[in-house]
Amino acid sequence: MTIVVLIALAAAPRATVVLGLIVLAVLLARRLLGGPRTLKAKALAQHLEVVRAMTGAQFEIFVADLFRAMGYNATVLGGSGDQGVDVIVNYQGERVAVQCKNYGKAVGNKPIQEVYAGSRFHGCSDAWVLAPAGFTKGAVELARRVGVTLYDANAIRTWIRRIDEKKRRENQPSNKERRTVDLDAGSGGLKEDTTMDSGMEKHTISVGTDRYGETVAFTANMLGTAEVNGGQEAPDGLDLTIYRLPDNTYRMLAEKEKSAC
Repeated sequence: MTIVVLIALAAAPRATVVLGLIVLAVLLARRLLGGPRTLKAKALAQHLEVVRAMTGAQFEIFVADLFRAMGYNATVLGGSGDQGVDVIVNYQGERVAVQCKNYGKAVGNKPIQEVYAGSRFHGCSDAWVLAPAGFTKGAVELARRVGVTLYDANAIRTWIRRIDEKKRRENQPSNKERRTVDLDAGSGGLKEDTTMDSGMEKHTISVGTDRYGETVAFTANMLGTAEVNGGQEAPDGLDLTIYRLPDNTYRMLAEKEKSAC
């Protein structure tokens, strides 16, 4: 049996010191804030740790696998005729051209120029560059001017956390009788932000037990998940997930496995 509890951890602005949040941050730090729990997310996180050992072709396959795990169709182009585009992703109904650069140092202007031109050649509406090592100041400025979106290792880690949450949600038993509560209701009309680099998106989570509970929905940025010692009440461990809300307050999801009697 799985028991899931959602807790309002802090009902104050970020500047307010909340003792419970500090204690939890220490616990999360012991597991480097957000180790994935599902098999797919774990595998992607392990690949990211050794990303510098990948060839260019292997990194392109890794990127495509990452997008597929998030639920998007991704095609690796490869070859000399790719026109500066390594992967094409169908993201939220849009065709996106992606160039993958697995360099050991910050990426400069050239990939931005290439993917910008290549996106038009392939009929894409957006152009992205993925480079775990990051980008030079000049590359960031050029990308901003021409509308190319840049993603580094931190963005990839964020996507892996989202994949982990998605897989965990898919693994939860379905219950058609569960009531759904939108926690954003009455919050002043918060607008859902689904952009990949903002972190704020709509989360839908089943709380309670497998038999008794409800489904809640809210807009937040998932900061990470960690397994901590649950003591006698949760001898198999306790999974804690922290969410930051748009108003800079926090919610905590506590989940444990309970053996059947």
